[in-house]
Amino acid sequence: MATKVKVLNILTGGLRREGITSTQLEFMKRIDRTDVQVDILAVHNNAHDIIEEFRTLGCNVIISPDRKKELPKYLVVLFRLLKKEKYDVVHVHGSSSLLVVELVIAKLAGVPMRIAHSRNTRSENPKLHKFMRPMFDHSYTHAIACGKDAGKWLFGDKPFTVIHNGKDLQRFHFDIHVRENIRKTFRMGNKLVIGYVGNLNDQKNLPFLVDVFAKVHKCQPKSVLYIMGGGAMRESLEKQASSLDIENVVVFTGRITNVHEMLQAMDIMALPSLFEGLPNVVLEWQISGLPCLISDTITRECKVTNQVLFLPIDRGVDVWVDAILATNVGADRTALSDTACRELKAASFDIDENVKFLNEIYINAVEHGENK
Repeated sequence: MATKVKVLNILTGGLRREGITSTQLEFMKRIDRTDVQVDILAVHNNAHDIIEEFRTLGCNVIISPDRKKELPKYLVVLFRLLKKEKYDVVHVHGSSSLLVVELVIAKLAGVPMRIAHSRNTRSENPKLHKFMRPMFDHSYTHAIACGKDAGKWLFGDKPFTVIHNGKDLQRFHFDIHVRENIRKTFRMGNKLVIGYVGNLNDQKNLPFLVDVFAKVHKCQPKSVLYIMGGGAMRESLEKQASSLDIENVVVFTGRITNVHEMLQAMDIMALPSLFEGLPNVVLEWQISGLPCLISDTITRECKVTNQVLFLPIDRGVDVWVDAILATNVGADRTALSDTACRELKAASFDIDENVKFLNEIYINAVEHGENK
């Protein structure tokens, strides 16, 4: 191409170390920059280290007024940016029809390709989501979703393209040497190590998990729970663990950058979320050969192997306690990991293939002058 395709990516939840941002970082590491220039708009709740990581990868990161706290100012700045830079593509990531905010501004600014990318299966503002849907339906030119359920949630019966949150299969593949080193470093010994990775917020239903573990620990005293991630609920969860007299066996790591290594040391992973789009972490856990106990509210799309067990969260903690205690943690992790890698690749969860596909969408749409 004579000139590069100019793309502005907008992550409406902000730039922080969580699923959507982490996936976007991995995409940016691999995208072919020969014909594509990708800029990132930092709109809310931005972590400085994440911004610097995007910049290190060659992305121009533009910091805007806060999308939630300064919406009128944000809209003006966004419109001026789009007019000045003459982007070919605006790619907006979120979970509701409130994406219309960016998409309408992009349409007014004359951006030819406007992508709405569904990342979840529920909105934090259901009434506003319903109210804005008619306008949203006419604001985008291309619809993408991280999975079928997320696509149906945001686009209904209208067509959309699924691009999975692909994973680096080799990075998460089980490594016995890493497992031994991590367990030695953290003095895990022969304990049963149960893990969770993700944000510490209401959606993840972590008080339920702490209650589950309290009962597990009574039955299996040589057990420990690792909660890996950060968020507003950390203090209340620590108080809950203390009140249950398990504060010494519930480890809060905060946000970490070596999740792929920590997973090698785990024995069982748990995700009792109230809802999810298509949770990246469950894919990573399967690649690592781990048993995954997750709530039955989560899309079945994340079950790519037989390592995933869906459990109810409305029948009390005992169902989860029994499942954890009955889980076989002595299985051949290397074999399970090998199988998971093959099955995820076959199911289009290979990040390298996903990035190539997205790159083609950017280039082909602009080359053919697609617009609506």
